[in-house]
Order: sequence, then structure tokens, then C-alpha cells
Amino acid sequence: MGKYRFEMSIHGTNFMDLDRRSKSDPFAVVFVKEPSAGDFKEFGRTETVWEELSPRFVTKFLVDNVPMESRLRIVFCDRDSELEKLTKHDFIGEVQFQMKEVRRH
Repeated sequence: MGKYRFEMSIHGTNFMDLDRRSKSDPFAVVFVKEPSAGDFKEFGRTETVWEELSPRFVTKFLVDNVPMESRLRIVFCDRDSELEKLTKHDFIGEVQFQMKEVRRH
């Protein structure tokens, strides 16, 4: 079973505008699920990009020693509160993929 080591950057394009008086304030949460694990575990979060529908997040993630069969899940939310609990924010969308699907750009 191979393992991965890479640095990951995240950006989005054309997010839905979920705020009434301004644009959405997106942030991303990265989760990893290893083959032997039952649930996704939070790996990290980006900063919030205020009033932006096509965010380019500055935060980078170093993914190190993660099995190729692991699944990666990135959840995008619109910040509505200072609280970190995801249910306190509007869900924009998510993407899931297996680590072995990652390729260099």
C-alpha cells in the first residue's frame, strides 16, 4: 500500500451567493478518511475569504504519509458566525475523492 506526500492548495469558482446583503464569505474544511477508519476526521481549515464567490484560499495543507486508498473530503461553507461548528454556517457544497486520484497541477 503506497503513501502520499504533497502540498495542497484549494480554490473555488462561481460559488452560490448565500448572503442577502453581501456576497458569501466562504471557507473550506478538509477531512481525511483512512481505509481502516470508520469516519472522516477533520484535517484542517482554510481562512475565510470575505465577500468572494470565487475564492483562492491562502492556507496550504501538507498531506504526509497518507495511504493512497484514503478518501479526501472538502466541505465549503459560508461563514455566518464566529463559532467553528459547521452547523452554524451555510453549506455551499463539497467534493470527495480518493487520494490516488490526486494529480500534479
